Amino acid sequence: MSWVSSPWRGPAGQWPRLIVIALVNICGWNILAIYGVLLMASGRAAILGYTMPAWGVLLSAWILREPFTRRRALGVALGLGGMVFLLGGEIQAVGRAPLGALCMVGAAFTWALGTVIMKRWPVDLPASSFTAWQMAVGLVPILALALYAERGPFNPLALSMAPLLGILYNLVVAFNFCYWAWTRIAILAPAGVASLATMMIPVVGVFSSVLVLGEVPSWSDYAALVLVVGSLATVVLPSRAAPPAVRGAAAPTR
Repeated sequence: MSWVSSPWRGPAGQWPRLIVIALVNICGWNILAIYGVLLMASGRAAILGYTMPAWGVLLSAWILREPFTRRRALGVALGLGGMVFLLGGEIQAVGRAPLGALCMVGAAFTWALGTVIMKRWPVDLPASSFTAWQMAVGLVPILALALYAERGPFNPLALSMAPLLGILYNLVVAFNFCYWAWTRIAILAPAGVASLATMMIPVVGVFSSVLVLGEVPSWSDYAALVLVVGSLATVVLPSRAAPPAVRGAAAPTR
């Protein structure tokens, strides 16, 4: 396959929108989230980051004119209620790290905005090459910031096995598969529906700690699970059952 006909070729005439999407979706989320995690506890930071669905539903109604239905409003309310239960008694701790909280809320907002922009300004590329180009464009400012901010020597070969495996996992799973999967979902599903689906991620994180870290979930964790599942049900389940077929109705003509 030649470069001209390759689906990996850059989108002719669509570079401005691709660059904007990459800056918001890749740079905004990753830079703000990394500093947010450094400035506050990682568990609280993750929960604040996944307030993204609330921003996603509101932005999709404003920019994409998607209907802000009662079901979506209920989904946002249930999902945010679940996030409050996951935070539990640590809400005051969030207030003690305002800059970190601001970074994480900003990361959530940029992620939601990037998702909505992908729908508003579609790029004529397959999901795999679209994801790859976003990462390639987003790498430039991230690398420039890293070189400016991190002035100490860095030797990845000096890392122990645990952090090295963490880096490899993020490269292979988080940055390759997960970004591709999210781009695919964002392209196929309405922005509001795709956004609400992400509310399951921090719940999975909390209950994964049971298997990995041996932590014991509290009643508030189970309450959060119920609320988040309810939030997903508001957009996944059909709004009404299909009308039953009328006996004796005429068969459709061919």
